[in-house]
Amino acid sequence: MTHCVIKQTMILVPDTERHKTKAGLAIDVRPLRADDTPILLEIFENLSEDSRYSRFQQSLEQVEPERLWHEAEQILETTLRDGFALLAFTDRPWLENQAVGAARYVRNASGEAEVAITVIDEMQGQGIGSILLKLLIDHARQEGVHRLMGVAMNNNPRVWALVRSLPYRVTRQIEGTYTIVAIDLDDTAHDDRLDAADLKR
Repeated sequence: MTHCVIKQTMILVPDTERHKTKAGLAIDVRPLRADDTPILLEIFENLSEDSRYSRFQQSLEQVEPERLWHEAEQILETTLRDGFALLAFTDRPWLENQAVGAARYVRNASGEAEVAITVIDEMQGQGIGSILLKLLIDHARQEGVHRLMGVAMNNNPRVWALVRSLPYRVTRQIEGTYTIVAIDLDDTAHDDRLDAADLKR
C-alpha cells in the first residue's frame, strides 16, 4: 500500500498539498491515482455501519472482500474517466499518513456532476469534509461544472452543517429519509438556509 508522506515542507508525492482545519489539524490532500484502490478500501473499512449507510444509502455489512475490491475499482475507474477525486491523509499517534477522507465528483449526461464526501468516523467533526469540499468545488468550477448534485440522509447533522456553510445557492428535494441536494456553483447571491424542521417533514 502506497501512502503519501510529508514531513514539514518536504513533499514526496507530487500534487500533494498540506492544509489545516479550523480545529488545527494538519491534513495532506492529493488527487486520486490509478493505484489507489487499496486506499479506498482502507477508508471504507474505517467507517461504521451507520456511516456506510449514510454514504451509500444501503447496508454494506458482511460483504465479500472480492466484491468490495471490485466496487472500489469501479469507483476509481469511473472517477478517473468522468470526474475528479481527492484523498486526505493525516498523522495519527499510532500511524503516519492514515487515509482519513475522500471526496469526488463524477459528471453525468446532463453536464452536471454527482458529488460524494466520506470521512472516517474517528475523524469526523474536525473540518476535513469542509476542506475537501472546498477544494473539490474549486476544481469543478475550473472544469466548467455548473451544478453539483448529492444525496444525504436527513438525520446527518454534520452534512447539513457543511452544506449550510457553502456560499452557493443550495436547493433540496426531500425523498423520505434522505434529501437530494443541488449546489449551484454559478449563484452566490442566494442564501437558501436549510432548516432542520424542513428535513423532518
